[in-house]
Amino acid sequence: MLESPLNSHALSRRLGADYTTIHDRIKQLQNQGAVEKISERPGKKNAKQLTRLWGITPLGLWLAVHAVPMISREDSKPSRERKERETRTIRTEALVECKGRISQYWKMFTEAYQLDSVETEGDAYREFTKWLESDKGTLEFLDTFGAWPLAGRAACLGTFRRMIDLSLAIRHGAWLQVLPASGAEDVYGEWLTDSESPYRALAEIAVKHEKLHRLDAVLQETDAPLNAYLEKAAHTDVVEILRVPLGQGIAEELAKIPLFKNQKPANVSSGILSYFSKDSFINRASCILIEEGKVIVWTDGPRRVTDQWRKHCEVRDSRTLLAGRPQK
Repeated sequence: MLESPLNSHALSRRLGADYTTIHDRIKQLQNQGAVEKISERPGKKNAKQLTRLWGITPLGLWLAVHAVPMISREDSKPSRERKERETRTIRTEALVECKGRISQYWKMFTEAYQLDSVETEGDAYREFTKWLESDKGTLEFLDTFGAWPLAGRAACLGTFRRMIDLSLAIRHGAWLQVLPASGAEDVYGEWLTDSESPYRALAEIAVKHEKLHRLDAVLQETDAPLNAYLEKAAHTDVVEILRVPLGQGIAEELAKIPLFKNQKPANVSSGILSYFSKDSFINRASCILIEEGKVIVWTDGPRRVTDQWRKHCEVRDSRTLLAGRPQK
């Protein structure tokens, strides 16, 4: 869109606005921070009458990408259709401009850190770049970080750098619901296996990078005391839940044993405690319930339950429950 500078007449065409009302409209947009006066030039007919030249701000470009037609009840069908066409044109042209800027800055960021030379399982760099340069990826990027990355080279490169921090934070267990582009739809970490998650790809690049991998190591070291505290607290909670139906000794034993075979031994108690969550069955088709003095493990993989848990608990197939036929 949005070549600039634009005079009032050109700006009215770009915005699909009536030229007779464009001066009021420009004033509104200027107050909103969507346009800014860049310069002035002598008028063509009267050199003393200066023509103001306007430019679209980063916020204005962001708003253009998200433009909606200003339709009123009084508009006729042709009028509505015209406004919808104009709005689609504004969105399309703005998106092309945004993609061009962001792609250009990503190439700069790549050069600064030599990201395209990082060897990963699969091709994480290509996956992230493909997402970022797609319509969907550009919109998600703008929805996440707003207009700031469009403000210039330093702003966008700084945003990419912060994205790496966020990707590693998610990798270490942070559930950032505020990030629509994060792919972190599930607190339990399935995003790591989602090939379409840009944050998974970015984290994979970071942990394999010669310098950026240090951030991952620092996060592990920094998180260690907190994780140890939470694991200790979770162990206490699991024992407290299990000791009534199973007794103190068995509760202490199970609190240290993963619920499922082949699970990592780290943070065992925290993992077990999560299966008592009311959302566990919905998210993972597995949960632990205490009913009528018994510990019941509902899961879609009964054979994966470890022998110690099978010995002291009742294991039921959740697939029968999902099918409407709860059976023991």
